[in-house]
Amino acid sequence: MKKCATSALGETHVGAANVTATPDANVRFWIITMLLVLIGLATLKLR
Repeated sequence: MKKCATSALGETHVGAANVTATPDANVRFWIITMLLVLIGLATLKLR
């Protein structure tokens, strides 16, 4: 069981070294955030 946990931690560190995937996730995060903000403002204005 412990060997699986250490191998999983090793895989996450190896995945963290791959920087090319992070900008896409960051852009998606900001797009989703802005859409939610606009929806929230629209619902406030309807009231």
